[in-house]
Amino acid sequence: MPTAQQLPDVAANSRLVSVIVLNYNGGAIIERCLEHLLAQSYPNFEIIVVDNNSTDASPAILQRYASRGVRVVNSPVNLGVPGGRNLGLDQARGEIIAFIDNDGYANPDWLAAAVHTLESDESIGAVASIVFFANRKIVLNACGGTINRQGYGGDFCYHAPYEFAEIPHEVLFPMGCGIVARKDALMRMGRFDALPVKWYEDVELGIWLWSCGYKVVVAPQAWIDHGWGHSDAFLPQRAYMCERARIRTVLKYYPARHLAAWFAHELGHFTRVPRELRLALLKAWIWNIGRLVSALGWRRRIGPHKSAFWHLVDPSWGQFPPPVVENGALQPDPSTWGASLRFDGNAETGALNFGWHCLETSDNGFRFRWTDAHASAFFHLIDGAESCHLGFFATTAGPKADISVREVGSLDALVRFRLESQGKGWEEAEFTCRLPAGCYEMLIDAIEPRKDQGGRTVGLAVLSVDFAAILST
Repeated sequence: MPTAQQLPDVAANSRLVSVIVLNYNGGAIIERCLEHLLAQSYPNFEIIVVDNNSTDASPAILQRYASRGVRVVNSPVNLGVPGGRNLGLDQARGEIIAFIDNDGYANPDWLAAAVHTLESDESIGAVASIVFFANRKIVLNACGGTINRQGYGGDFCYHAPYEFAEIPHEVLFPMGCGIVARKDALMRMGRFDALPVKWYEDVELGIWLWSCGYKVVVAPQAWIDHGWGHSDAFLPQRAYMCERARIRTVLKYYPARHLAAWFAHELGHFTRVPRELRLALLKAWIWNIGRLVSALGWRRRIGPHKSAFWHLVDPSWGQFPPPVVENGALQPDPSTWGASLRFDGNAETGALNFGWHCLETSDNGFRFRWTDAHASAFFHLIDGAESCHLGFFATTAGPKADISVREVGSLDALVRFRLESQGKGWEEAEFTCRLPAGCYEMLIDAIEPRKDQGGRTVGLAVLSVDFAAILST
């Protein structure tokens, strides 16, 4: 896990922050969330848990935390995410509002770092946290996000290893797990639109803030580990609910001069999505037509400033964001590390750290994996190594990748090698790599990564990696 930099001292008269946690059937995770919040270094905050009519052990667990100062608000019905946040806002006493999911586990300095960034500039209305996958703490879940012209949302740096993440400064919206906002800025919106049960309430917040003259920026030292996906288990109609929230957001907020192009692309989009998604999209449109008057009411409320966010919208159409390697799903297992890496099935996945696309088979039967722009794998050299041999594929001549080898846990390269290609298809390369026995990480940095037909970023097609042992004398 990366290490946070030293934060400035937090003043004793720091403004009160109301941290709002939504919970529905989170009995297995809510304790971990609250323990991390109670350990915050920021000196002046309250914790409000909105329980959305849980049917598991949550109420009994929350009752215990009430004795430790946590305020519990019980809803008689499940209000969904925006409705639950509205209920929390009704109870909040702080000048600053923070939202975190019940599967979000905040770093002890999360709140202090977020408030420090928020108060560094009066024009900042909200900050986005740096959110990691809890099960892969070197991989980012999000650091704010944006939407594209079709209305689909995407998180910046999704599944990116922290070492290579290009973290933005300004973003359209902060991810819902880790929002920290000025209450007076947030209340310019009034309340979250409660009609969508889930999704896009964070997008809506960002659009309102930008439209009201505020900025949304990333707080680079405000870190959260995210369990990710807990609440999705309760949403069997995920695609339908996401589509209806997307369409409603566009109808409420897209500038009028862009709506004609959007409608045209939406029609073409319907014909291109997989058949199993067309029914969900059709149902989402029917739902939105029935609530069109409500959407127009939101358009009138935000007034003539609705285009103030448009410079942050991604110019692409169709599905967004492009497909990425799911680095958060990889689980390195030291017991599987060896001196070689062969892509012959699933046995090698325990050695993969990040940046490897799915296993593929070439026309001549070779099994290989494409790397992303950056890829990493682990090796255990029982007898050390004298050299390293790579099998790879390239169709053009020239430099293909920079290879470096470093000890596990270190960022300092012990060996560096520039991989050159003759452009003859499958090739082999060997370089000197004198290393004592130990565990090592090989890093592959593609020199000219490109987009393939599926929209993936691909760097180098790797067939095999073999470390040759030190010869005995």
